[in-house]
Amino acid sequence: MSFENWAAFAAASAILLVIPGPTILLVVSYA
Repeated sequence: MSFENWAAFAAASAILLVIPGPTILLVVSYA
């Protein structure tokens, strides 16, 4: 896995772990 892919994955995982509730609500409401 390239560093760019790993960094993007790590950033996305961190965001989802920090604010799972609001993120899921926004995705569901705008999907």
